[in-house]
Amino acid sequence: MKKSDLLKQELEEAGQIEERGERALAITAVLQKAFSPFKHYPILVGGAAVEVYTQGLYASGDIDYVLPTSNEVKSVMQELGFKREGRLFIHPQFQLIIEFPSSFLEEGETYREMEYRGVPVRVISLEDLMIDRLNAFKWARVSIEGQNILLMLDRYPDVARKLQAKAKKHDVLDVLKKLIQLKKKIEKEKLDQRQATELLEKIIRKA
Repeated sequence: MKKSDLLKQELEEAGQIEERGERALAITAVLQKAFSPFKHYPILVGGAAVEVYTQGLYASGDIDYVLPTSNEVKSVMQELGFKREGRLFIHPQFQLIIEFPSSFLEEGETYREMEYRGVPVRVISLEDLMIDRLNAFKWARVSIEGQNILLMLDRYPDVARKLQAKAKKHDVLDVLKKLIQLKKKIEKEKLDQRQATELLEKIIRKA
């Protein structure tokens, strides 16, 4: 079996994994294997990175990577069965949509190296992912990002303290503090999802 056929098989199996966080890592591992001969290292960002850090508690439809879309990248994606439509690479058979929205991480951003079945994969750092989500919550007024931040604060309680300086630099410290307060209120008063969402909407309106 050719290497490209083997990778296609692994990609199909990865796409069928139910737990969304593991699915994102598995797909990233396949791409890393495919790109490694060219010394390209895709970094998982966006909603799929949230899936990884929340272990599938959040479900995203997008799979985004930071990687320059060189001719080598386009060729590899084509070999894996993807068809390019504008900025998207779509796999009609496996129902996967992948995008490379940026060539490089923003200045000051870092990645975390994880391992999936022996394959090193790169995922944007938790702190930088949360800053990105905080920006979307405050400036683009995307309420689902507030929910994502609450999920990550719940799973990684120590990150709030580490995030303060970077949040201040990006002018999102105010909404971070409000979300931390909301998390405490949800836990103390045992608010349901509807009540929590209403309070999130209030934070957005006042941001």
